[in-house]
Amino acid sequence: MDNEQHDNEVFADVWGEIGSSLSTYLTVTQNRIASELLTDAQRAANVMDETIKLVEARIQLVEDGLARMTGGTQAAGALADELEFANTR
Repeated sequence: MDNEQHDNEVFADVWGEIGSSLSTYLTVTQNRIASELLTDAQRAANVMDETIKLVEARIQLVEDGLARMTGGTQAAGALADELEFANTR
């Protein structure tokens, strides 16, 4: 084997190792980034779920308040009717 052929084989081996190392690094980095993105997406989903629960609770409070107001209005109307009836006797 002459020197040039030997140099070419060494060169190919070195670049093969560099390529393999780079491929491993990129795979590990890609997996880490994917894992971080998944974690961030799960956190965002949890925040969204909590936000939906808070909005639903506020809607329920408003509905309860409206029901009380309606009930109060009906009771006031009934009282007014009774007073009017009592005044007409």
